[in-house]
Parts: sequence; C-alpha cells; structure tokens
Amino acid sequence: MLCAVILGLLTQLSNTASVEGVVARLGTGEPLPRATVTLSNDRYTSRVLSTTTDAGGGFSFLNVPPGEYRLQASRQGPYIPAEYGQRNPGERGIPITIGPGQKITGIRLELAPASSISGRILDSDGEPLGRVQVQALQSLYRDGHRGLKPVQTVLTNDLGEYRLRLLQPGRYYIRARVSNPQDGQGHLFIKPPAVPLMSFQDEVVAVVPYVSSRALENGAIEEYLEASVYFPGVIDPGLATPLELHLGENPGGFDFTTASGHLPARRIRGKVINSVNGQPAAKASIVVVPRTADSLVFAPTAQSAGDGSFEIKGVTTGSYFLFAALNRGGSIADALSISGIASARIPIEIGERDLENLPVVVVPNFKIPVRLVFEGETSDPSAAVRGDVTFTRDPFIGHPFSKSIAGAVGEIEGIGPGDYRILLRSGAGYVQSARLGSADVLKDGLHLDHQPEDYLEVVIATTRASVEGRVTDGTQAVSNAIVVLVPSSNLRQRSDLYYYAATDGNGHFQIQPRPGDYKVFAWKDIEPGAWQDPEVLERYENQGQPVSVTSNSKLNVDVGLIP
Repeated sequence: MLCAVILGLLTQLSNTASVEGVVARLGTGEPLPRATVTLSNDRYTSRVLSTTTDAGGGFSFLNVPPGEYRLQASRQGPYIPAEYGQRNPGERGIPITIGPGQKITGIRLELAPASSISGRILDSDGEPLGRVQVQALQSLYRDGHRGLKPVQTVLTNDLGEYRLRLLQPGRYYIRARVSNPQDGQGHLFIKPPAVPLMSFQDEVVAVVPYVSSRALENGAIEEYLEASVYFPGVIDPGLATPLELHLGENPGGFDFTTASGHLPARRIRGKVINSVNGQPAAKASIVVVPRTADSLVFAPTAQSAGDGSFEIKGVTTGSYFLFAALNRGGSIADALSISGIASARIPIEIGERDLENLPVVVVPNFKIPVRLVFEGETSDPSAAVRGDVTFTRDPFIGHPFSKSIAGAVGEIEGIGPGDYRILLRSGAGYVQSARLGSADVLKDGLHLDHQPEDYLEVVIATTRASVEGRVTDGTQAVSNAIVVLVPSSNLRQRSDLYYYAATDGNGHFQIQPRPGDYKVFAWKDIEPGAWQDPEVLERYENQGQPVSVTSNSKLNVDVGLIP
C-alpha cells in the first residue's frame, strides 16, 4: 500500500513542469526586481501561480501541472504590464502550453514605461480652474457606432494643472468638465493598464449637470450649464483633436479653456399623473437624457411633489427622452432602472425657452410572457428550457436588466414603455429566433408602448458547428491576429451574430458560430468592435472569405491577413 502511494507521488512529480525566465525594462534591458509574475490557467481559474522576481529580475515556477497558461508580469511604478507572446505593450498575449515534465527556460518579459499627458484647464478669462474633472478617452465601438470611453479621470489642482498617467501608447482625447464645488471629493478613476478597454463598456454614465448663473449686460440673470469641453476647447467631440501618445512619452502643455462649455440652461415644469386612478403621483423619479447616448450623459433629475408637480433645471437645446418611474410603497426609484410598478417615457424637444405644463402619465409596468421552445437533442433536458434574457435600453443608457427563465414558460415583470435591445443566452445551445407576435426582436429590437398580448417566443437550437483554420501573411503563420466572422449583409444589425477570436502561437483559431452565411476576416491591428461599423467594413469587404456554416459542420479555412 505504502509503495503504491509513493509510486503515485513520484509519477505525479515526474509529470510536473517548470517555467523560468527574467523580467526586464523594455528598451534598456535593465533587470527589474520585485516584479510580480503570474501563471494562470484559463480553464481552471483557481489554478493561479504567483511569484516575485529576484534582484536579477529572474523568476521560476516549479511543479507546474500540465496545461495551457497565460504568463504575465507587472510592477509597481510607471510600467505597463507584459504578457507572454504579446506583439506590442498593452496588447493581449498568447497562451503558453506546458507539457508533462517540460522544462521551459529563457522566457523574457519586458515591461514598457507608461506615458502621461499633462496641461492646465483655464476659464474664459484665462485664469486657472481648480477641481475640474479631466478625462483621457479612447474610441470604442458599440453595435457598430463609434464613441468615446474614459480610461482615466483626475482632478485639477489649485493651479488648474492636471496629469493623466499610466497611459499605454495610443490615440487619446482629453475632456474637461467643471463640476459643482460642493460635490465632496469628486471622482477619480485610473483604468489598470492590464485591463482591456472593452471591459469598461457595460454602462453609460449619467451625470447630474452643474448649473450656475450669471448677470447679462441688460441686468437679467441667465442660468447656464457647464458642459463638457474637449481639447482644444470645443464641445463637439467630432471636432476634438486627438493626441497620439508613444511609448514612454510624457508630453505637456495641453492647456485649454472651458469657455465654450457655457450653454444656456432651460427648465422643464410639469405634473406626473398615475394612469390607474387619474390622480397626481407623488415621489415619482424623473430624469431627462439625450436621445443619443455617449459615454457621459448629462441627466437632469427631479422628484415629483405631493401634488405631482416637478421642475427640472439644467437642460440645453436638443432632443431628449423624459423617463419617470414609481416604486412600490413610495420609495425612491431610479427612473432609468428597468423595475418598479409604473413608468413613462416621453420624447421632448427643448428650444430657446423653458418647457411648461408638461403632462407625464405613468402606466403600470408590463409583464412579458416568455415561452422557450427547444429544437434538437440534448443530454440535459432541463437545460433546454432554461435561459437568460437581458434587456438594455436603445439607445443604451443606464444598467442592463437580466432575468432567468427556468421552465418552458415564464414571465418578465417590471418592463416599462420604451425601446429595448434583447440578448438571450441558453446553456443548451444558441438562440435561433425570438419573436413577439410578428416582431423579430433579435433583428429589430423591442418596442413597448402597451401590455403585450403575445408570448415572447424563443427558439433554442443545438449545433456542433465550428470554423477553424490558420492565418498567414503570405509567408508564415501570424499569432495574435484577430479573426472575425461577419454575418451576411441582411443580418449585420444583429450584434450577436459577430464572432471573433485571436490566433494562438501557431496562427490557429477556432470559432463555434450558429449556422448561417458569413465572411471571415483577419486583422493584425483593428479597434475592438470596428468590424460592426458599415463604413469600416466597406473598406475590407472584398478581402473577406465567404463561408457557409450548417448545423454540425466543421469547416477548415486558411485566411490571409489583411495588411
């Protein structure tokens, strides 16, 4: 018995591997002590090994179980974390496969110096502005539309100075917003350099505007809104000047004024009525948001009084939606949340004057009956009638709302009037179709203005289809290329039909799409999500390789890299 145990332990030890290498500074080759190195297994999230480099920058992992790992290094200070197999600093690397008993040596991970941008924020008289919120932004695509997403937020000091630090190389836009000086400590945020930008696209932030007042030459008092201003001093993000930041650069002198952000502010006055009893609705939460949402939206808010009346200030000229919501028991509701007992969504236009006597009628929130239909064979029949339904407002604002359906028939409560995009997931397979009456909600979204009479019928099907292959540049395989399956032109508004993957160290990729007609594209450098932009895709349309995926098909394609 004892011999068997000892033999088993010896066999286990003989199967374990080791990984050795060094962490150094990119450019100089200087060894970096006290760097943290991690070896993590994507399949087994609990299998994470960590160590610290010695005085010579060396590291080693002993007794490593066989498997596929990601090897990463980071260090306190102005450094961008590095990953094994990455092409450029800040990019995702490739997995390293470790076999039984394998001894891997000579690995070199190089940490690149981070960059920074600095400057001053000035008022209309050229005086420095303290406590101004300054953001570094990068472009990010959502459902084919390009927007800007903040990766860092800092506050100016009393001299109006700001410094955006720990930035990776790339193109940035700078945005400044004067905030209410009574707003406590303000908001500070620095995106860790190792975290992909796409990890921060899950919500659009709604900010209460800062409204101030000034005396005009004729003696009248005018309210104005402090809108966001983009470098070099414009309020239209389309006119903003981008800054190209290279490795280790620390440019300064990016000064600009917030004068163009002083916009006349209008007020909205009205009354909230409960449609059930026709009486004024007290404690209704109200918010006004633009009909097109960017990463930062000014959202003036109010709460109705006992007689249902409300007043909102801080709205500029433009097109908006007004949302109102009532919660059970009269508790405070989030007007943008997909919950509560009654709500309203009203399109409004704000011109050169205040909007007066606006009636807001809240109606009981809707209950959407859901029916799951499974087509195909499965080893787990119970999973076939389980699914998650996620609602997001269209245009996207606020937080998504998810509901799990367990059983062939279910119900989703608390959905108010409005337009929504729906994402459906099922562990048993892919969502083949989703219809509410005659409406194809996957293709066209969901428009709700009354209680639905029909079921939201979701058809779930199984498939073992796969598309795999190799990406080459004409002479050799390309690692870390981005391979994208783009659906046929009549389905390109469906964001759930785009599939992408990165090639491994041998240029190989594998994607498991639902059946349909696609084109396969492979890029070395492309902004995440840009493939859903029709203008971007038009430039590469002829370089895509058509594939037709049928249920259970296994396609093997060689894809040429798009230069």
